[in-house]
Amino acid sequence: MHKRSLEVQESKRMWDSQSGNHPWIRILRKHNAKVINMLIKMATTCHNDSKLLTPTAWSWPCRSLSQEHAQHQIQIIEQHGIDSPFVPYEPNASDIHYRDPVTYREMLSVVADLERKRLCENLKSSVRYAVQMDGSVDSTQRDHKFVFVRYNSID
Repeated sequence: MHKRSLEVQESKRMWDSQSGNHPWIRILRKHNAKVINMLIKMATTCHNDSKLLTPTAWSWPCRSLSQEHAQHQIQIIEQHGIDSPFVPYEPNASDIHYRDPVTYREMLSVVADLERKRLCENLKSSVRYAVQMDGSVDSTQRDHKFVFVRYNSID
């Protein structure tokens, strides 16, 4: 068998037997709550991102729910202890209701409008500014412009 395959099998065996030789089990047994919470968040994010490949607005609901899943796992451990069995995350309908690409795009548009307004106000009150613009064409031949602005405020 391939060396990495054997390592994965051994790691799974150590995890299943809760062996103290497994690196995650060692950390979990120390029961450092901050580290455990960070590892749970990293594990769910990493697993989710490995399935997505390229994060986009269409994958935002999945990324958002993976964070909810991590928080759910953290709450289970806080309530029932580190040895509690895995409880699958079952989101409510209300948790999923507005998590779609259309809502994401609308929210992003609102944020962008507010940031553009704030940037314009900052530029009007700045001592000096520099603007650099770049463009590229994507695979569907849509033109994209990128504007970089640097400015010095009166402060």
